[in-house]
Amino acid sequence: MMSSDPAPQQDFFSSEPTGSYDPGLPAYEPPQLPGLESAPPADNTSSSNNATVCSKYKGNHAVAAFFHCFFKLACFLIYFLLGRLLISHFIVQFVICILLLAADFWTVKNVTGRLMVQLRWWNEIREDGSSEWRFESGNPEKVHAFDLNVFWGVLFVNLALWGVATIMAILSSSNWQWLPVTILGVSLGYANVFGYWKCRSDMKDKLRRGVTSAVLNYGADHPEMLQQGSNLLAQAATAAFGTALSTAMTGGAAQQGQQQGQQQAAAHVPAQPASQPPAFQTFSQPYDATTV
Repeated sequence: MMSSDPAPQQDFFSSEPTGSYDPGLPAYEPPQLPGLESAPPADNTSSSNNATVCSKYKGNHAVAAFFHCFFKLACFLIYFLLGRLLISHFIVQFVICILLLAADFWTVKNVTGRLMVQLRWWNEIREDGSSEWRFESGNPEKVHAFDLNVFWGVLFVNLALWGVATIMAILSSSNWQWLPVTILGVSLGYANVFGYWKCRSDMKDKLRRGVTSAVLNYGADHPEMLQQGSNLLAQAATAAFGTALSTAMTGGAAQQGQQQGQQQAAAHVPAQPASQPPAFQTFSQPYDATTV
């Protein structure tokens, strides 16, 4: 019976290679597929430029702020300046303005408001034909102050400019054809301002109700803390009432003592003698007519 040594088992957890290694063998090179060449190094110039532009913005959402202003500015440029200089066809200019207004409304309503101010609103139509406002709000601590100012400032400026454009179109008979564009700009701008304003008010109400509910729940779970808080409030109210009462009594006593002092001073003042008319001066020498 022949005995054979067991085959060595490979240790998969060992970092040392198993088997022998011949340093004279050439290094392994993967085969090159035909038509596939090594890609050139990536050009990071554009990404670095974007990073530089974003770093200059003081808020947290530079791209959202850019598109928050881009469509509005493009529409104003086409309506006031570029459209009348470069585009001579009224229909083309009209359609471009309508498309830009629609894109701006959708972007502000669904993207920039959710990113910059953590708010979102929409209106649902029920089966009976009535409308219902829906609001969503995120964590207000994530909202940057600069993003907040840019968002609301651009919204109000946009609404004001379209209002001025509407008044100018009404007063000028040659611009009546632009009334649909200006009225649409006012309507969409007002819809976003009104919707986000209501959404902001709803968020504040939710925060207020949440704080009140949290305090009540904490008081229900910890009645001893609630009793201690009520005792502290009662003590503070009692101390404030006592301080006010003592102040009032001290002021009344001081006023009464002042009046008594004035009365005593008036009683000790000596009476002034009545003034007498001046006495006439008499002359003892006789009247001499020769001296006249």
